Amino acid sequence: MHKRKLNLELITFLVLTFGFSSIIWFKWISTKEISQLQGLIYVIAIMWSPGLAALITRFIYHRNLNGIICLLFSIIIIKARRLSTPWFASH
Repeated sequence: MHKRKLNLELITFLVLTFGFSSIIWFKWISTKEISQLQGLIYVIAIMWSPGLAALITRFIYHRNLNGIICLLFSIIIIKARRLSTPWFASH
């Protein structure tokens, strides 16, 4: 039972990732001329499509984002501490 749920989560994640990135790729390819800013937006959107798919998959199967929120806060705290420490005081 546990293995089946894991497989469903993986399939959901892959389908969502493929769906989001296909929409972006289709829009990008169908654009005749593209500026650097538009290209940057498309690249960022394609990079974030797996992240968005992971958040949605997590919410579908677990009904919360607890693990992800804790991870984000810990990363923010670590980065803030590194930025507040002078370069000469770090080990």
